[in-house]
Amino acid sequence: MLTRFRTLGGSPPYGTFFYVQEQKQKVWSPAPFPVGNAQMLQTVFQSHMVRFQACANGIASTYEITVSPEEPVEVRKLTLQNEADQERTLEITSYVEPCMMRQQADVAHMAFGKLFVHTQYEQEQHMLLAERRPREPEEQPLFLFHKLCAPDAVRHVTFETSRERFIGRCRSL
Repeated sequence: MLTRFRTLGGSPPYGTFFYVQEQKQKVWSPAPFPVGNAQMLQTVFQSHMVRFQACANGIASTYEITVSPEEPVEVRKLTLQNEADQERTLEITSYVEPCMMRQQADVAHMAFGKLFVHTQYEQEQHMLLAERRPREPEEQPLFLFHKLCAPDAVRHVTFETSRERFIGRCRSL
């Protein structure tokens, strides 16, 4: 398992998420989780991808999650369309918790497992790079990257690698 994930059923949501917000309006997600708050228009499942189509506050969104059959690669694409007459400024946040270990080990010792994951932001690439340091001499390091590929409309990119600083201590998404 590359990123932390839990199925629903009482546990806080873990996974890879997008949040969208316009100025002081309510935060919404282009998929049903983690916060929803958008009118879900359609969800389409295919063998290689899932597509969520939603609308919130006059912003139409299409969120596609595709998995490569040949390589261990997942691509998430978020397309937003302004359906209003005026120009708008949106804040889009992507969220991921890298763990890079078996789910059973993550569930048993989540805090301990985090000690072996180091993250750094590569500014020129607009990419967050995570490395899981080996615990045993025979293990190889694992790497994961979370990259922003966006048109020139993106004006400002920031990042946060601390869950506590992002959402606060003892709070869930």
